[in-house]
Amino acid sequence: MNLEFLIAAVAMAGLLVGLHIMEKRRNATRKPTEQEMLFFLARATETSEFEQFRRAAEAWNISGQQAESDFNRYLFSLALPYYVRDYLRKAGESDPALMGLASGCFTGTLLPKKSCDR
Repeated sequence: MNLEFLIAAVAMAGLLVGLHIMEKRRNATRKPTEQEMLFFLARATETSEFEQFRRAAEAWNISGQQAESDFNRYLFSLALPYYVRDYLRKAGESDPALMGLASGCFTGTLLPKKSCDR
């Protein structure tokens, strides 16, 4: 086997592991974004993000049609309406551990469910 290739492969693997560790440390101390909070709340309650929009709309007496329109806008622009932002803030205040999920489960994809459980 080619020695230079083996050295390069080991060096690349070391670099990737180092970057992964640095990213995990950085994500462990950062505050989750509102979009991540929506994702974590939906996963914690075993619902969809759209269902969270509907629940937020109910709390503010906003029609389901408006919530659906706002959700469609969210899918394209990631802009959350005021009533969803308020709903997320209140959810974070009532259960701070819920929003702490960002440190251990920041992507939510390809991770077993038990690694993201509270």
